[in-house]
Amino acid sequence: MIDSFGSSDPKQMPSHLFRDAHALDYTSATRANIEEQNYTVCPRHWYIDAVFNCSDCQRDFLFSVSEQRFWYEERKFFIESLPVRCPECRKKERIRKKEAQHPLSERTHTE
Repeated sequence: MIDSFGSSDPKQMPSHLFRDAHALDYTSATRANIEEQNYTVCPRHWYIDAVFNCSDCQRDFLFSVSEQRFWYEERKFFIESLPVRCPECRKKERIRKKEAQHPLSERTHTE
C-alpha cells in the first residue's frame, strides 16, 4: 500500500507542513478531516503537536492539535500556513493592527 502524503502514517507527511518546527510530538497525532481543509496539492492528514519559535519574543510555543484543527478546518487557513508568533504576541499584533486602523487623533475627536 502506498502512503499518499502520510495518509496512513503521520511520520510520512511532507516535511514542509511543519517547516521550522523545533519538535514534533507524534504521540499526539490526531486524524484530520481533509474534506474541511483548504489545499491545492496535498491535504494535512494528521495534526501533531509542534513547537515553534516566536518571531517577536523569541520564546518557544506549542502549536497544538486543537489549534491546528481550528486553523485548518474552521478558519479555512491554507494548510501550509504556520504560526510565526506565539499566542500572546499574536494578540498584541491584532491589537496593534486594530489601533493602526484608528489613529489616536481620530479617536480623540469622536470621544
